[in-house]
Amino acid sequence: MSSGMQLAAGTRTDVGRVRKANQDSLAVVDSAALGGLADGLYVVADGMGGRAGGEIASSLAVQAVSEAVRDRLAETAPAADGSDLVEALAAAMRAANEAVWGQTRARPELRGMGTTCVAVLVRARVAAVGNVGDSRAYLLREGAITQITHDHSLVQEHVRAGDLSPEEARSSRFRNVVTRAIGVASLVEPDVACLRLADGDCLLLCSDGLTNMLRDGEIARILASEPDPQTAADRLVDAANERGGIDNITSVVVHAGVFVPLDLPGGTNGEVTLPREPLGAAAAASRPRRGYGLFAVAAPWTLAAALAVVLWMVGSGAFRLTPQWPFLAPVPPPAPRAPAAAPIDYARLHYGAPALVTTKPVRGWPLACDPQGAVYAMTLAGKVIRLEPDGQVRGDFGPPVHLAIAPPERSWAADPAGNLYVSVRRERAIYKHAPSGTRIAVIGEGRLQDPQGVAVDARGRVYVVDGTRLLRFPAEPPPGERANGSR
Repeated sequence: MSSGMQLAAGTRTDVGRVRKANQDSLAVVDSAALGGLADGLYVVADGMGGRAGGEIASSLAVQAVSEAVRDRLAETAPAADGSDLVEALAAAMRAANEAVWGQTRARPELRGMGTTCVAVLVRARVAAVGNVGDSRAYLLREGAITQITHDHSLVQEHVRAGDLSPEEARSSRFRNVVTRAIGVASLVEPDVACLRLADGDCLLLCSDGLTNMLRDGEIARILASEPDPQTAADRLVDAANERGGIDNITSVVVHAGVFVPLDLPGGTNGEVTLPREPLGAAAAASRPRRGYGLFAVAAPWTLAAALAVVLWMVGSGAFRLTPQWPFLAPVPPPAPRAPAAAPIDYARLHYGAPALVTTKPVRGWPLACDPQGAVYAMTLAGKVIRLEPDGQVRGDFGPPVHLAIAPPERSWAADPAGNLYVSVRRERAIYKHAPSGTRIAVIGEGRLQDPQGVAVDARGRVYVVDGTRLLRFPAEPPPGERANGSR
C-alpha cells in the first residue's frame, strides 16, 4: 500500500553520562516488515525497576508492540480515517502490558519493573500516536513545535490542574514519578489519537532523558536546522549529554515528505529563561549605602517619646507587668472556644479524584489504616511501613515478609459506621455497601487500573493500592451541605 509520502528516519540511544546501563529501547519497523499494511512504525520505551528489570521491560514492550501491530493490521480492514491504526496501536500497547506484567508474575526478582512507551504508526498521510507514561512525541511543522502526547506523570497532573507552572514542573523533585506505565498492573489504558501529516512535517519520539535536559524551543531549533534525520537525532542526544546527561537518552526523528530546513532564531518557543539575580556579595555590593547621620541625631528623642507612650499605656491598663519577665507584656484576650465538630455521616460522603500518598511503590495488599489517618502498607521488599497522611514514612516494622501468593481478586474494609468498602480488580472500582448490604456508592470508577488492598480512616477517606501506587480518595459531605458550611 503506497502512501505517496516518503518517510526517512534517524535514531540514537545513549546511556548518558551518569547511568551505568541503558534501560531505553527503540524500534523502527518499515513497510515491508509490516506486510505493506502501513508505511512505518516507530517505538521508544524507557524502562524502570532496577538495571535488569528496566532493560527487560523496555525491550519486551518494544518487541510486543512491533509484533502486535503487524498481527492486528493483518486482521482488520484498512480505514480511510485511520481508525484501524488507532485500534491496532492501542491493542499493541495492551499486549505489551500483558507481556511485561506476565514476566513480573513469573519471575519474582523482576517484581516492580515497568516501562513507558510512545509509538507512532503511519499510513499515507495519517499517523496514529499512542503513549503510556512520560516518553513523548512531538510534531515540528513549519518551524513550530508541538507536544502531541500528554505525560502520564504526577507533575503534569498538577500542571493541568493549575497547581504548578510548567517551569515549576521542570524543577520538581517529583518530575520523574509516572502515574501510568506498561507492566506495573494487569491492565493499562493507553492514550491513542490520530494526526494528519503534511508534506515536510518532522516527528520526534524521545525518552525523558532528552526532555529533562533540553527545552522545547531548543529541540525545535535542532530539528528545524538539520535536513538529515540521523544528524538531527545525533545532535539532540549530544546536546542532552552536554547539559549533563543525567539519564538515558533516546531520540527517533522522522521526516515525512520533503523536509526543508529552517534557521530558527534564538528564543523561539520560550526556551530561554534568565535566572533571578542571586542575593549574595555581588548583589549586596550593588545596593546604595545608607546614611546614618540623621538617625544618630534623632534617636534619643525617638526613644524618649516611645518610653512616654509605653508608660501612659501601663497606667491606662492596656499593658501589665508580669513577675516572670523583666519587660512589659500585652494582656492576652480570652481564647475563643472551638466549635464542636459535626458528626460524620459516612453513608452520604462524596469522593473526589484520588491523590498519590507516596512515591514509594507498595504491594497490593495487605493494607490497614488507624483512626488518625496513618496507613500501614507493605513495600515491594516485604517490609511493613507506616505512612503519615502527608506521605512521610514514620516506621519500619519487623523483618521482611515474602508473600508467595498474588493479591486476591477482592479486598475489603469497613468504616466506623459499619459501611463496607469492597475493591474489585476486574471491574477496576471500589463498591461501598451500607450495613444492610445495599450498594450506596461506587468509588474510583474510570480512575483505577488495578485496585487491590483497601482501607478507610476515621474521616471516611478511602485508601487503595492501585497496582503499586498507594492512592487516597478525599471524602466530603454532599455538595449542598458543603456549600452551607455543615463541615
